[in-house]
Amino acid sequence: MGTEAYLKLLKEAPPYVDYLIARARQMDLTTGEGKQRALNFLLPYIQKIPNGIMRSNGQRGSRNSFALMSRSCVRH
Repeated sequence: MGTEAYLKLLKEAPPYVDYLIARARQMDLTTGEGKQRALNFLLPYIQKIPNGIMRSNGQRGSRNSFALMSRSCVRH
């Protein structure tokens, strides 16, 4: 893979938090055990994200996605 191809892939990649949430959503969220696995998967990554990044305008969608997933886990 050349530099240009790598940079193109990097530019098109989803934001970090969106990627993590998409991976967690692939888990079985219909059971309490599955929800716990998804949250246990996410938490170590989320805890390492500096607060400044989450406050930036570029991450608003990620925060909303995380909030929606969290609410979904609590409801089921």
